[in-house]
Amino acid sequence: MSLYETLLKNDPGDPFMNYYYGVCLFKLNLNKAKVINSLLVATGIKEIPADVWFYLGKAYHLSYLFNDAIKAFEQYKARVKPYDFEGNYGPY
Repeated sequence: MSLYETLLKNDPGDPFMNYYYGVCLFKLNLNKAKVINSLLVATGIKEIPADVWFYLGKAYHLSYLFNDAIKAFEQYKARVKPYDFEGNYGPY
């Protein structure tokens, strides 16, 4: 995580670094506001893995932003195959 923080200081708008940093923060159960901000930057380009929307939805949900969580999960569902969507339950 500290490596991604350092890289983001050099280029705070890099969507891939924001994606990896946001996922690290989420999995380490750290600052949800930073998770949301980083993942929102990452959603700006198509090449980012579709699970960015899954992690964003989970972060919104844990932050009690339920309407935003629903929208993010809908974006995720629209971008993945049904069997990928069905298997992504769990303690992320």
